[in-house]
Amino acid sequence: MKFGWSLALAGLVVAGAAFAQDTSTDKGKVSYAVGYDLGAKMKAQSGTDLDINTVVKALQDGFAGRATAVPEDQLRGAMEKYAEKKKGEAEQELAANKRTSDAFMASNRSKKGILALPSGVQYQVIDEGSGKQVTANAEVTMHFRISKTDGQELRSTFAGPPPSLKTAELTQVSGNGNLAEVVQRMKVGDYWRVFLPPDQNTNNLVVIWEIKIVDVK
Repeated sequence: MKFGWSLALAGLVVAGAAFAQDTSTDKGKVSYAVGYDLGAKMKAQSGTDLDINTVVKALQDGFAGRATAVPEDQLRGAMEKYAEKKKGEAEQELAANKRTSDAFMASNRSKKGILALPSGVQYQVIDEGSGKQVTANAEVTMHFRISKTDGQELRSTFAGPPPSLKTAELTQVSGNGNLAEVVQRMKVGDYWRVFLPPDQNTNNLVVIWEIKIVDVK
């Protein structure tokens, strides 16, 4: 029986319910790894909303195939109520993020050297190249650094070899169709800082891409 958890999480619950006592064996190590991963995911998803001792007891009951200690209709009702609570919290977070992001983009637009596209994307030319132009069907070799507006770096390729990908793949990589639009304005040698406006895929946060075009084929 499931009460609204994802299949992936439910699978981890079943697999990780029996705590490893002997972690010297492969079975023990795998069991501990799965259980630890489950605990970390549950904390990230639910935080202080869960009582870990009750979770452990429920894991043991479910793994052993015992009947639920609480009537199923009560469990289902509690899960529905909890889901509504989390949905409301998520909507509030999205709205707050949108306000903050809109204010950032408005302020950023007025800064020297910032250019804007009709889509709302803003960019700044750090270094200007003179090489081949990126096209819609090109294979682009480029370095990139992804960060938040607070400076937190999410990913960077600058420490290693630059990856190559098709221009059309940029939407999948970034989760934002506007990135491909910007990159097609760039040429080999260009180094730009791109500000992608908030959308649902980024939790209504502004995402900053620093992009250096290395090669175009």
